[in-house]
Amino acid sequence: MVPRAARSRYNRRRMATETPTVAVIGGGLSGALVAERLLRTSRSAIHVVVVDPRETLGAGLAYSTDRREHVLNVPSKSMSAVDGESDHFLVWLRGKGNAEAREWGASTDANGFIPRGLYGSYVRQLLADAAQSAIPGVSFTHERIVAIALSVEAGRVRVVLKDQRTIDAGHAVLALGNPPPADPTSSDLPFYASPRYVRDAWGPEALQDISSAAPVLVLGTNLTMIDVALSLDQNGHRGTIVAISTHGLVPPPHRLPYEAIPPFLPIPGAATRIQGLLRTVRERAGVASNQGHDWRAVMDAIRPHGQSVWLSLPEPERRRFFRHLRAYWEIHRHRAAPAAMEQVARLRAMGRLVIRAGRISAFVERGRRVDVTFVERGGRGKQMTQAERVINATGPEMNYRRARDPLLRQLLHDGWCRPGPMDLGFDATEDGAVVGANGKPSSILSTLGPPLRGVLWETTAVPEIRAQAAALARRIVEADP
Repeated sequence: MVPRAARSRYNRRRMATETPTVAVIGGGLSGALVAERLLRTSRSAIHVVVVDPRETLGAGLAYSTDRREHVLNVPSKSMSAVDGESDHFLVWLRGKGNAEAREWGASTDANGFIPRGLYGSYVRQLLADAAQSAIPGVSFTHERIVAIALSVEAGRVRVVLKDQRTIDAGHAVLALGNPPPADPTSSDLPFYASPRYVRDAWGPEALQDISSAAPVLVLGTNLTMIDVALSLDQNGHRGTIVAISTHGLVPPPHRLPYEAIPPFLPIPGAATRIQGLLRTVRERAGVASNQGHDWRAVMDAIRPHGQSVWLSLPEPERRRFFRHLRAYWEIHRHRAAPAAMEQVARLRAMGRLVIRAGRISAFVERGRRVDVTFVERGGRGKQMTQAERVINATGPEMNYRRARDPLLRQLLHDGWCRPGPMDLGFDATEDGAVVGANGKPSSILSTLGPPLRGVLWETTAVPEIRAQAAALARRIVEADP
């Protein structure tokens, strides 16, 4: 047997002669953009391997839908996936993507809202072009399998795949995207094992075998609820859809074009109280309204300083925001496509879509029907509704302690990662270096996008993710071997 020290010296010599490998765990938008930037910017040999069980990369849950009614909630002019090239997507849409746009029946207007599946094609093409044009020595592999474990030893990362094969890499990127929603009550009810309950609105079974007259309950009143309601309508469903969320808030529509206003929030470090920030935003909204500006311009003006302000807030103030203002922020920040909201208004006017505000307290399955009890907001007490299908559209569960995913559970259990601020995502540095249970940032384990929610808050949209992907790829290729 070779002594441990000798094996370590041998492994270091062997690794020095091998092509450096970067393992990207997750092939949705975040993973695809990191891989694309690595392939584009590397000027020496590197092997990029993306681990994701799906056949195609770049789409993830958000952009894998093939339904035309599932459109982006952001206009095309703001959807470039390449940092520093703000019109990249529009150029693609009017050039290489034009034939696909015609097939999808999509507008090529800058203020248009295209089907999300078409945007998935754009991201896939971006990655394919990068792989094809990479310089000699820069290579790419897609492992179509699930990663179930990860460990760090002697300055290397080992990724264990479901078939027990392993990938040894000099750096790993946890591009895990958004996990499925949590169940609506803390108790693990027997109903959650019922075929009448759909844990994830994006699951393939979500809308299957629903009769046209069946009452449907959607948990959540956000953008995903809108997708579910429009798809049911397109499928010929004519029964009542009841959507329940804690506040009963529905996203407002975009209204384009409108005149932009300059950023106005305090500079980093100046923000200490949520109450003061809220007062500033309200005052600025009043001024903007008096000057003929749309309130949406005020929300857009907040965005450039959003991460800096979040980082400047003490944790008690972040928790105050999360507890009292989060729902109102998100509903105004993440607006819906105008055409989609016109359809929602039509369904509501017909009584086929009913929005309620309250908290679910019980599910009782009775044959084909489910009795759902909820406590209505506003002090009206317990109410009941019935459904043949309950679809969970409450949004991702960002408390990874509650995750069902084996990799997430293993990463936390073994201490390679630790929960982020307020138990949102992973703890990490601002540039995505993962912080382990020992409190130290890793030099070889990174993340981006949704897992940084607790650290940066505003980190789930394309503009933030493309910037993070570019910076992370640059950090990896510039790192000492």
